[in-house]
Amino acid sequence: MRSDRIAEIDAQITTREELEEHLKALYNVNTEEARRLQAVLKVIWEWRQRRAKGRKVRRVADLKADIRMKTEQMRADSKKLRDETSEYIKEHYGATEKEVK
Repeated sequence: MRSDRIAEIDAQITTREELEEHLKALYNVNTEEARRLQAVLKVIWEWRQRRAKGRKVRRVADLKADIRMKTEQMRADSKKLRDETSEYIKEHYGATEKEVK
């Protein structure tokens, strides 16, 4: 089962009715892959419903984008902290961070 196929179908599902339509269509296909895809879609839907808790249901792509953005922010904060530390060491001790190590 291809994850891109799962993501493609998952992106189309925003309501319980849409989920039911996709599950019925997959049931009519009646193949092993269709049954596995049904199971995966049900699990994804249930997971999203548990996680939503009143918030807007989010897509995996949205979550990945948020993670990427937060990671970049953490890197920027870390770099800023390193720069401030180096500047402090240089001002108070007259040496760079590399020289101290």
